[in-house]
Amino acid sequence: MQAEQQLKPYFRSSNPDDPICQIFEHRRRDDYELWRALLPQPDDREDAFIVAATIAPGTGHGETYVYNRFVALWVLDQLPQTKALFETLWHLDFARLIAIGNTLDLEEDWGDIDAYLCRYLTPKKPEQALPSARQIAAYIRRRLGVLPKAKRNPDMLVEHVSSRNHTYLGVMLSDAAASMLRDVIIRNAEIMGISQADAVFCMLMGVGTKVTVNVYQDQGGVIRTARGDAFTGDEATVLRDHISRTRPLEPPPATKAYRFTEKMRAFIQARDGHCRFPGCSTPHYFCDIDHVHEFDRGGETAVENAQLLCRRHHNLKTSKQIRAYIGETAEVTWQYPDGSTCVTLPEGVLER
Repeated sequence: MQAEQQLKPYFRSSNPDDPICQIFEHRRRDDYELWRALLPQPDDREDAFIVAATIAPGTGHGETYVYNRFVALWVLDQLPQTKALFETLWHLDFARLIAIGNTLDLEEDWGDIDAYLCRYLTPKKPEQALPSARQIAAYIRRRLGVLPKAKRNPDMLVEHVSSRNHTYLGVMLSDAAASMLRDVIIRNAEIMGISQADAVFCMLMGVGTKVTVNVYQDQGGVIRTARGDAFTGDEATVLRDHISRTRPLEPPPATKAYRFTEKMRAFIQARDGHCRFPGCSTPHYFCDIDHVHEFDRGGETAVENAQLLCRRHHNLKTSKQIRAYIGETAEVTWQYPDGSTCVTLPEGVLER
């Protein structure tokens, strides 16, 4: 009976045999029931904000802390499938519930998001890593086909004097454009052997080197980054005018060399999207490509033996304190020193 239970899918944070998981599950449930008892009706948001401001001093937090929890529960009440799942598994903390609430509260047309979200938040493997709040919000935006709401005017330059002779200068971009620009800056800096700030200046002066940037078009014709962020209509138009080459994205063949080829890199980034270590969402452009089964121990240089890892978690794996194993569908099982495991699934644009 115990063996059958272990084969059932569940999130690692809800492991029924782990006492730490059970403690935190009870805390999530108690926290949820507390805020349920305090929840006002959603009919009058202004009155609800006054209630939040009244409750806030007793929590040691501001009224926004309280109000975000109200919004999370109001939205959850409109998602019957997701709510039923949560009240069965008790796997979502308020950071994740708030990510759902704040993302959907901005949108009018939710479509079939309840069914999709319920499936997304249902475990598929035993010991599966639970999606983070950021990953849940990004999933909802992708499923609805919307971009994050800009908090600043896109025509405004943000300037901040940090020290003598140095100033921060920034612009508001879509997540996708920012991701692509950051990738180009990082790669220019590496090729030219200069800082990223100097690389930006060189690029603006027309001195930067040419680099290949991969973007991906989904079945609906939307152009996205490797982790699934969508470019705006204007950005997509510019990209289509400047894309030099297109090709179907298929798994490239293995190579006997140690380094992964550019085609392999494009495929692995699109499959994984971000660092594959449990709980880490470091984006693809900050990640190394790791041989899951080490190359010097007979591991192939192949997409079937590869994963994205940020440098910190790459070094941790290399130290062999924590081990990783990759399956046929690119799920990665992490084994910790105490023998416990956690499974991460690929979440890049290819998996959408």
